[in-house]
Amino acid sequence: VKPIVANENVLLTVGTATTVATVKKIGKKSEIEFTIQPIIALNPNSKVAISRRFNKRWRLIGWGKITDYVDIHKKTK
Repeated sequence: VKPIVANENVLLTVGTATTVATVKKIGKKSEIEFTIQPIIALNPNSKVAISRRFNKRWRLIGWGKITDYVDIHKKTK
């Protein structure tokens, strides 16, 4: 499996939630920063399945753990 590169789209599955993410930054110690769209609910220390698109299908390439995230609050009227 090729290493993940910046600006690559991957599929993240956290529990039962699935979302497409773009790799924003690859850090030290195998840490990867993602931008996810649409936003999903995350819990600290949740396990994440990472999939990559091969031949028009998503294939599991690895897994990880949520170490940090940014809280987003949407205002409703």
